[in-house]
Amino acid sequence: MARVTQSITLTVAQRKKLAARRHAKEMTVSDLAAAVGVDRSMIAHIENGTKAAPISLLSRVAKRLDLAFSARLDVKLD
Repeated sequence: MARVTQSITLTVAQRKKLAARRHAKEMTVSDLAAAVGVDRSMIAHIENGTKAAPISLLSRVAKRLDLAFSARLDVKLD
């Protein structure tokens, strides 16, 4: 069975909050990327809103930055 990975793009406000928290913790994009196990460009894409990110990655980022994270998945079954 194929594994389904749900990805989302953060809102402008969410991206600003993420970047502000990263700066407050005196972390570079590279620092955060290393802490959550991804390439630096992925964190830059998330903060710039140019790529959707897997929910699992956003959860790791939020945890590392001490931010609350919840993903609500709306699934409609007919």
